[in-house]
Amino acid sequence: MEVSLKFRPVVFLVCLFVGGLSSHISAADFAWVEDAASLEAGAVTVSAGGGYYSDAPFPYAGLEGNLYEAPWIGLRYSASDNAQFYFNGALRKTLSPRNVVIADGSGELEQPVSVNQSRSATGDFSIYSKFRFPLFAERLDFGIVTGFTMPNTNTSSGLGLDRNVIHGRTILGYSIEGVRLVANAGIAIIDNTTGMGQDDFFTYGFGAAVSPVSGIELHGELYGIDGPPDGAGDGLFDSLNVALGIGVFAGDFTADVTAKRFFKDPAPTTGIFIHFSHTLHLGPKKP
Repeated sequence: MEVSLKFRPVVFLVCLFVGGLSSHISAADFAWVEDAASLEAGAVTVSAGGGYYSDAPFPYAGLEGNLYEAPWIGLRYSASDNAQFYFNGALRKTLSPRNVVIADGSGELEQPVSVNQSRSATGDFSIYSKFRFPLFAERLDFGIVTGFTMPNTNTSSGLGLDRNVIHGRTILGYSIEGVRLVANAGIAIIDNTTGMGQDDFFTYGFGAAVSPVSGIELHGELYGIDGPPDGAGDGLFDSLNVALGIGVFAGDFTADVTAKRFFKDPAPTTGIFIHFSHTLHLGPKKP
């Protein structure tokens, strides 16, 4: 997910909404955190969209600028009410450099390298599996997510690290008075950029979602990643981020807009992500 870990964080999240709430909350489409809510067997969700990040840094390559990710695509398939498989990633990433400095990976960059030369590459793609174990009459949901991120982005572009990432996390979900609360905690194991050993990062996130009226859902999350103090020069570093979004539902179609704010440097200043989804039903649709 993304070139640097700040674009593929793992999360603990806290946002609470108060007001007139709908009695039903669907599984919110959080920026990173996953919900352990009941799935719909046979459902296939196809998504497409794009993202923008202001002042996105790539310290290993010595680049910084505005980053565009489009088109972004995603596909989810629910094999049962408790098992889902999905992948996502940006087909294209484009950076408009505003600052270029000498860094560890500068020698790998494809020429020319200047503030007047945009750089683009295929984005990293991630593949996941999610398994849910319902507890307490489905009031509290528990599950696990496993997956890996492929190094599709070439290092010569400056937008990739050519490192594999393995993900594993536990996920919890709880519904109370029209509010859906979720929490994730896990690890991300990344090949070290020196080519020797690995870096292990703790990932965490909390999220909440409410539906003030039928067909509209508000969601928020706080998510982050903490790892060994190697410094940011290798392109692997800690992050702490907040995301707030709104989803609009019409039948099997969804439009979602999420704004992001980043609090640990190096990181972008802000970001926005927009995507549209359509769900197909391979079997009988749930009422």
